[in-house]
Amino acid sequence: MTNPLEIWDELKERRFFPILAAYFGGGWVFLEFFGFVVDTLHLAPSLKLTALTLLAAFVPTAGVIAYFHGRPGKDPITKTEKIFIPLNVLAVFLVLTFMPPGSVSSTPTTTDASVMRVKYEDDSGSITERTLVRPQFQTPLMLYLFQNNTGDSANDWLEFWFIDGLLEDLNQNNYLTFSNQYINQGAISRLEMERPSTVPLSIQLKWAQDAGSKYLINGDFRKEGELWQVRARVYDVKQGKILLDQNIVDTSVIEIIDLLSVPIKRAINLSEKQINAFQDLPVRELTSYNVEAIESYSEYWCSVTWKDDAEQALVDIKAAVTADPTFALAQFLAWQHCFKLNRPDWVDHLEAAMRFKDRLSDNNRQLLEYYYFLVLGNDEAADHALSRWIALAPNNPQPYLFRAQQFNRDGKRQEALANLIRVNQMNPENEEALDALSRISLELGRTDDALGYANQFINDHPGRDLGYLLKGNALRATGDYAGALHAYEQAYGNDPRQIANWIAVAREKARQGNIQIVVKQTETMLDQRSAVRDQVQLYRLLYDLEKDQGHFIDAVKVYREMMALGRNTMMPINYFVTWIPLIQDLARMNFDNEANFIVNTMEKNLKILGNEITVLAKFAFYLQKDEPDSLERYWTTWTGIPGYKNVVIQYTVDFDLYAQARICYLRKDYSSAKVYLDRLRQISTTNFLVEEAEMRIKMGEHEQGQNLLETHLVLNPQDMQAYYTLAESYIARGETEQAKQVVTVLNQLMKSADDILPVVTATRELQTHLGSPQSS
Repeated sequence: MTNPLEIWDELKERRFFPILAAYFGGGWVFLEFFGFVVDTLHLAPSLKLTALTLLAAFVPTAGVIAYFHGRPGKDPITKTEKIFIPLNVLAVFLVLTFMPPGSVSSTPTTTDASVMRVKYEDDSGSITERTLVRPQFQTPLMLYLFQNNTGDSANDWLEFWFIDGLLEDLNQNNYLTFSNQYINQGAISRLEMERPSTVPLSIQLKWAQDAGSKYLINGDFRKEGELWQVRARVYDVKQGKILLDQNIVDTSVIEIIDLLSVPIKRAINLSEKQINAFQDLPVRELTSYNVEAIESYSEYWCSVTWKDDAEQALVDIKAAVTADPTFALAQFLAWQHCFKLNRPDWVDHLEAAMRFKDRLSDNNRQLLEYYYFLVLGNDEAADHALSRWIALAPNNPQPYLFRAQQFNRDGKRQEALANLIRVNQMNPENEEALDALSRISLELGRTDDALGYANQFINDHPGRDLGYLLKGNALRATGDYAGALHAYEQAYGNDPRQIANWIAVAREKARQGNIQIVVKQTETMLDQRSAVRDQVQLYRLLYDLEKDQGHFIDAVKVYREMMALGRNTMMPINYFVTWIPLIQDLARMNFDNEANFIVNTMEKNLKILGNEITVLAKFAFYLQKDEPDSLERYWTTWTGIPGYKNVVIQYTVDFDLYAQARICYLRKDYSSAKVYLDRLRQISTTNFLVEEAEMRIKMGEHEQGQNLLETHLVLNPQDMQAYYTLAESYIARGETEQAKQVVTVLNQLMKSADDILPVVTATRELQTHLGSPQSS
């Protein structure tokens, strides 16, 4: 009988154990690397288990090789090896070939690397699983308008319908993702073409390439008798090569969509398995059976997108839901439009859309549910809807952008940035993400980051105006005013039709002392612009320019002209919100009767959300008064409104923190007031600087208050109230010379100011106290 010790010595001599250990060590390194590759490329997770099984299955072969070839020197291949190793390989092959799928794991796995199973909480609270396509396996498409070749402009609505119908139909297949340039009003209007459908193919392909799309879909249509002839084309964006030129003839403009769907999927190389992997309902089930409803729905998009006619758009979308009340997509749009136009029936449309939400595509259904809970003030349910949307569309930037908006309104700037950065990683050219990243970074005082995102925007979209606006804002914050003005002028040069571009140029020119020239140029522009939306913005600019010169009587006249715009025109909620700064200015100067007149006018004009906006107006009024009880009452009422932060998005947590600080300050609870002010400054480096400075100074923190005023005055050198507060602070600290210098600046500003302004009277009293010369 062989001695076990002899066997042990024999194995040691053959270096059996070190070689076997090397096999396991090398196998472990291989498994780690292989697992990394599987995770990085999103391959089937079962491949990891297969690799481990193979490693274990060949342990006998590794043992045989170690035993016969472990000694130093060259060993011949033995008969045992020649028989055993091939048998081991054959056994492993047979086991893997005939083993039932999934038997190597305790849970079944899929062998299709392009799909994944996701778990999410549905609207009933139950955990549900669904199969989704991994983002890297999705095919990005861009759709553009089908051109009307019937010779009858009454058929123009079909230019939109054929492409939107295709979008709804194709969107059912999760192997496809979409970008839709045909509703990009800015890009289309910059071309100054009478018909958006006639944009040249080369530009369409450029837009598709910029959007990261692999294929472009467009087409045209004509009519002969009762038959519609629709021609769809699919292009390879990179090569410009046409992959499909399909002509369909049918009497129904609805059924044609279904006839085009499958040929398009095949043209972009979807396999039959991929085509049949997801539900494919007829497009009428996702939209409407009623041609009149579809026509009105399409006309709505024409009115709101290209004609910028809110009144006609309302008529169109109302006609769509009247023709087919079950048309969920039209009900959804009717809700949005009525809500913006301050019409009380928005609730009916929102409820109707929710009743028929199952007729919507996944993306539109998630969007509807999010908005539904948001406007009802149920933030928790809205957040759950966003989480569900992200789970079902992990590569869709929209829910991340919405979540960033919510975080930003709540003052959670870092969380907002994290979601925006996620979008930027998905698509570095996403305009909305770059815009928000730059603005929030600037709000936090991170000027380098803000400038970096602005430059990224410019590099990705060199012909756009927004990137230069962002760059100007960032440069202005760094003190580079010449660079800021140059950037603003570039924005205006890129798109002079955008009023925001002129406003940026005008404000910076005014800051640099050219205020009279700017006023004349703005008045000329006001005479040239017919769109009410543009006029409102220009009136608002003129108001600020007149106020900055101390011409408060003229400023109020400007505002009254702006208020008159809304008498015979349907105006959105935000139009009435623009009245609130005037209410604050009037209240600050104790023109209470005038301020209350505006509040009462708002109450008469507002039909829906009237109570909320009126409460906000009264809240803003008492922010300027020394009446803590009234201020607290209206602040409590305002913040108690469900979804109040979503009614008027300009009034976020910054506004709440300032209000709470003001209430504590008026009650002489200075320690609490300072806590709220510190929190405010942590999330915003630009808002309420003068208001905070006044409170800091009154609470004895003169140096901090002066620093805030000096920061504000660099950007707003015409603000007499800020100069006056600074002079008062210097006097309180016994710094008479500094106070005189500030009063000298005030003298120059007061030369053209109205005598009725309280700051003028108060400055003259300061001059008397200091013994400095008074202004003429």
